[in-house]
Amino acid sequence: MRARLRDESGMALATTIMLLLIIMGLGLAITASADNQQSAARIERSRESSFTEAEAVLNAQTYQLARNWPTATTQATSPCRPSTAGAGTAATTCPDPASLAGTFAGPDYTAAARCSSDAWQTVIQDDNPAAGGTKYYDPVAMNPANPGIAPYDANSNNAVWIRATAAPGCPDAAQRQTIVAIATRSLMAQDWPHSVLTADWFKTGNSGKKVIVNTLGPNSAQPGDVSLRCTGHTGTSCKQYKAGQVAPDTIPASPAGGTPVLDASQIDSLRLQAKMSGTWYATCPASVALGALAQGTVVFIEGSSICATTASGNTAANPVTFVVRDGRFSLGGNSKFYGLLYMTNASNLNTTLVNISGCAKIQGLVAVDGLGGVDVGNCKQNLTYDPSILGSLRTYAGAVVAKDSFRLLPG
Repeated sequence: MRARLRDESGMALATTIMLLLIIMGLGLAITASADNQQSAARIERSRESSFTEAEAVLNAQTYQLARNWPTATTQATSPCRPSTAGAGTAATTCPDPASLAGTFAGPDYTAAARCSSDAWQTVIQDDNPAAGGTKYYDPVAMNPANPGIAPYDANSNNAVWIRATAAPGCPDAAQRQTIVAIATRSLMAQDWPHSVLTADWFKTGNSGKKVIVNTLGPNSAQPGDVSLRCTGHTGTSCKQYKAGQVAPDTIPASPAGGTPVLDASQIDSLRLQAKMSGTWYATCPASVALGALAQGTVVFIEGSSICATTASGNTAANPVTFVVRDGRFSLGGNSKFYGLLYMTNASNLNTTLVNISGCAKIQGLVAVDGLGGVDVGNCKQNLTYDPSILGSLRTYAGAVVAKDSFRLLPG
């Protein structure tokens, strides 16, 4: 009996079992750690993929806004998804799903069969301070479910928020990425010919030698051109003036001048600027008072072939850009107009579209597109060259993401 108690032959087996259990435990722990690391790497890779695609979607949406800025009359398509009808075409302001799908291909961007959500989505929101602010994006106040957030530039400050969400491969909420940024529409200087007069033809109403067109005005170091195309009028009927009435006489050396001076998109830019400043006229006002307008303000009149309008009351300190899309402009008596007068002549009328009578004066630049002409009148210096308004002439230059506005939303 005592011999059996002192027998240690089973200790080796017990020790082996204990060591085996320890080794198995370590193996399981190592396997679990490796699995956790692989899972963490997969989640991190999925988050990086989501962020990369969300950033690309935001940039693609910014490009679409550069093409068609959202205003009250032309609102943005919001939200935009790959399934949005017309996405990527002129019918919407949505990014092109095909381009994004071609860029983001591979295992990380292939949606699972069970996935029912969209791979990406964009939402356009006004940056009105009452709904979130012009600098900081409040994810609660700016929740896309809030019906009070306008999907366009409601406060007319050339800035809107873009909210872009991406979920490639249909990851869960922890891996879905949402980024926001302010897209701004910038203005750039608009090129304009340095001509006191651009038209198809012009005439004066005086047979004397007094200076009626002063091509070297108060704010120019060089005389301005008198650019005449002479398409509808040829020979002497194109340039009806006497020696000394245009001084310095730049007509012989002046280029013919193009038509239209601005293309359709640039004209549309002037129209939008007028709408934002409240100086856009859908019809044809008989007269427009310019005295209270700020320097560089764009006044845009749609008009018609029978439109007849006038404008005066401003000074050399607040020149304006005055555009008549279709119709005629006249200035009489002792009235004065300062700035750029542009007649786009939509009906291509072959008649006098700008008429200066009495001792009225235009100081600035006058341009008439198409076959239209100008009667500069018969008083002293009815038309004086002054290119100072050109420093305020702007056109929209597309949309960009505003500096320091990019932000990754939590969750």
